[in-house]
Amino acid sequence: MDAPGTVESTLSGLFAKILGRVRVAVVVVSGLLGVVSATPERVPATIAAVVIAIAWSLVAAALAHRRPRWLFGADLAVTGLLALSQPWTVPADAPHGSTWVCILVSVIVVTLQPSSGPKLGAVAALVLVGADVLGAVATAPERWGAILPIGGWILVEAALSAMISWLLWTKSRAVDAVLTRTGAAREAADVAKARRAAEAEHLSSLHDTACATLMMVATAGPEEVGGLRVQARRDLKRLRDGVAGPATVDLVAKLADEIALLPLRVDVTMPSSLPLPSAAASAVLSAAVESLRNVVRHAGTAAAELSVVQADGSVVVEIRDRGTGFDPAAIPEHRRGIRHSVQRRMTRAGGSAEVRSAPGEGTSVLLRWPDD
Repeated sequence: MDAPGTVESTLSGLFAKILGRVRVAVVVVSGLLGVVSATPERVPATIAAVVIAIAWSLVAAALAHRRPRWLFGADLAVTGLLALSQPWTVPADAPHGSTWVCILVSVIVVTLQPSSGPKLGAVAALVLVGADVLGAVATAPERWGAILPIGGWILVEAALSAMISWLLWTKSRAVDAVLTRTGAAREAADVAKARRAAEAEHLSSLHDTACATLMMVATAGPEEVGGLRVQARRDLKRLRDGVAGPATVDLVAKLADEIALLPLRVDVTMPSSLPLPSAAASAVLSAAVESLRNVVRHAGTAAAELSVVQADGSVVVEIRDRGTGFDPAAIPEHRRGIRHSVQRRMTRAGGSAEVRSAPGEGTSVLLRWPDD
């Protein structure tokens, strides 16, 4: 049998708490009334029976949430014996429907249905109503004709309680099934999203490292071979760090190392140190370096400016050049530099990237993390 879901477990706990308290309250009130209405010769036995009924109801209420296996049988035994004690605990001339034992049996039969299930609930109803009828008939045999209909009504009450309980359990299990399917679908979507993000980051890293270096190989002269070897080693290191890097990274130190390798004069304004979470530092670093490489490839200028500012928990990196500029809206879909290696990479890291440019007016790239 499957373990109960969240809704079913919550409903079960709520039933156990509320019905346990209702049972105790009814038993206490009806028991006290039974003692008050008892004939003098039956007062001692009535008091003893009421004390047992109240004590056992408190025990049953305390154990209702855990519901150990022995509790059901013990409940039937104790309540059944109390029902059979009517010749000594109930006045012979009292109408059976108003006696404290009848009320006790009625409330216990009804409150057992939600926790027992249909089969055990039916057993409990038949056993306890049978004991109640036997005890009442033994007390006043001449009134058996009035006693039997009351027993039948208690069985109807039990059936109604069982029906309502079945409907509630059925609905709660249906809700749990929907929540389980929804959770599984959400988990699958999260896994797929994470997989797509990892693939996109991998492609962006390849574009920024291996593809960029191979492009340099295709256009470099013999005098640049040494620099390409250094660049290839750094590419491998960046790819390895992307898989298992440190928890935090000094963005300023990493930017300084990358800028030193670029064939570009970069005027830098940065703090002395800026530690960031590894994933965020990697995204900002890669986007900034890609922006500077785009200056080398496309801007037609040998100079750029880079500034790093940290304020109010946000990091802002700006790369500016006074080159030829371009129209950002006219970038073809297959070109990955700005769209994938800069903008979407920053978005995946929880930041943003804004590119401002126009033909003849230079370019400004604004990177922000986190994107507030």
